[in-house]
Amino acid sequence: MGNWISLVPFLAFISYLIILIFQFENWIKTRQSRLFIIYLLLVAVYSFSSWGMHRGLTPSALFWFKVELAAAFFITPLILHFAVEFSNPKEKLGKWIFLWYVPAL
Repeated sequence: MGNWISLVPFLAFISYLIILIFQFENWIKTRQSRLFIIYLLLVAVYSFSSWGMHRGLTPSALFWFKVELAAAFFITPLILHFAVEFSNPKEKLGKWIFLWYVPAL
């Protein structure tokens, strides 16, 4: 059958896609829901590329590793951005809120 460990990222990918399908009805409602959908897309790409790297899908494992790294680079700042939008601290911090994003990168 192959590598059973590679089944974990594939199941995570399927789970993210199922949640993503249910979230698309909230696309227009709020900014937080749009950020959550973008987050789900990124983690789905991350999971699929992890699965592709473990399974050795074409073009190569190095390609899937680079896709996985590109997705991982944006996941942490996006989580921070979602938290900032959800808690709305802009009223208190004003223009200094951008300093929060520096450690996230």
